[in-house]
Formats: sequence, C-alpha cells, structure tokens
Amino acid sequence: MGLDFQELLKEYNVTEQWVQEYNEKMDKEHLIEIPSILYYKSKSDIQGIGVFAKKKLMINKFLGVVALRSHVRTTLGRWVNHSKTPNCIFKVYDNPDHPNLYVICKALKNIKKNTEITVNYRSHIKEIYGK
Repeated sequence: MGLDFQELLKEYNVTEQWVQEYNEKMDKEHLIEIPSILYYKSKSDIQGIGVFAKKKLMINKFLGVVALRSHVRTTLGRWVNHSKTPNCIFKVYDNPDHPNLYVICKALKNIKKNTEITVNYRSHIKEIYGK
C-alpha cells in the first residue's frame, strides 16, 4: 500500500482493517462485476487486485460505470486503485435518460495497453461527497 493511501486513511480517520471489512461487506451485498472490452482485473503492484487497460485508451474515453444510484459498485468502482497521479477520474453522471447511473469513469490521459487504471481517491471523495 502506498504512502499517499496511508495518509488518506489518516485524513479520514479510518484504518486499513476498516476499509477491508467495508469492502468485504460491500462485495457480498453491493457488487456487480461487469466484463469489459476496455479493461481486465489482475494482480496489482499497488494493492491486491487492480484494473488494467486491455488496449490503448485515449484521453476522455468513457471507461464505464463505477456506481449505480442504488449504492451498487461495479468492477471499476471496486477494483480501481488509488494513485496520487491518476490516469482516470470518477465523475457524477447526471443524465435524466439514465437515472440509475450515478458515477462513471473517464480517462484523464492516454493510457497504454496493460497499464493499471488508477484514480485519486481524494478527488473521488470530493466529487461524490463534497468533502
């Protein structure tokens, strides 16, 4: 686990154990694994499992849905790891034509094939919760 992630845990006054227990509960009750032609899950050098580009992904590319309004996470919402220098961003998706979609993922820069897809959890928390 990276130093910046450890600092993030301290900032929000949570422990790694709490995060692990939260994820285990959410995985059982609120996770939909979505296969994609854009990414795959694999062992991560950052933390456990990560999501990697199946092919070159261009800047601003829509990578998929992260979460639904029903508090269900997808593969991206669960397995994209934190980075201080991310290559994607999670954004609230507000479109009346798709009212069940809540958060989506877009590439912040070009991402090479087999590169881990990462997001800055601080930016994600601010975007979603305003904190």
